[in-house]
Amino acid sequence: MKRKFVLAAMALLIVAILGWALKPKPVEVETATVTQGRFERSVNENGKTRLRDRYVVSAPLTGRLLRPELREGDRVLAGAVLLTLQPVAPALMDARSRAEQVARVGAAQAGVARARTQVARASAALDQAESELQRNQPLVQEGFISGNQIDVLAMNARLREKELQSVRHEEAAARYELASSQAALKEFSQPADSSNSTPQRTYGVRAPVSGKVLKLLQQSAGMVSAGTPLIELGDPTQLEVVVDILTEDAAQIRPGTAVELTNWGGPATLLGIVRLIEPAAFTK
Repeated sequence: MKRKFVLAAMALLIVAILGWALKPKPVEVETATVTQGRFERSVNENGKTRLRDRYVVSAPLTGRLLRPELREGDRVLAGAVLLTLQPVAPALMDARSRAEQVARVGAAQAGVARARTQVARASAALDQAESELQRNQPLVQEGFISGNQIDVLAMNARLREKELQSVRHEEAAARYELASSQAALKEFSQPADSSNSTPQRTYGVRAPVSGKVLKLLQQSAGMVSAGTPLIELGDPTQLEVVVDILTEDAAQIRPGTAVELTNWGGPATLLGIVRLIEPAAFTK
């Protein structure tokens, strides 16, 4: 009996040891209070600054450019004279060119006369349409003609008025063309006055916007052709940052997204927003 008791105690001890050995060990965990916040995802890339708008001022006509008095970095106001040009005196016409120009003047005069005739014709047509409309308006009240007929007459009068306005514009254009042809004939037929008493004509190239001189493309006096770039302007206070990012990241960025600019040369972090996602991509 005693032996059975010892064997039973040993069996229980073995079962307890096995149970303790096979018992899973507790796992250490960290606990925290659940809160609701904003999830932020950032893209870190290097960028470079540039002026948002740059203006290249070109020569409006062919002439001699006087030496610029401005220097790079000078501030200018909109409408201020940047550079001074002396237009080239026109060359004299030969006999053939003069005859061609005289013919152009004659054609312009004929165009003015034709336009005057068209204006007179359109004016007469308008007077007739208005008179017919006025004569038939009392007949509508008496029931002799229908309202549709008077509407047609009123529409005809409005059309004649529009035609008169159109031919008057054509007459004005013909007058401008005649004046231009006459001015060219007079300008090219007379030699330039080279006397010392007559000052050389000058033309001031003015600034389209306020800003600073970024670059002088013509730093010395000399002849320039029409369309030659002369000076480059910009406003250094209107800077923006250009950042090249992968297309996968760019597809998730929208205009108005907040950005932070660091390592720009100062200790503070600059805040900005995305203004534009350029639609064109390139292979890097």
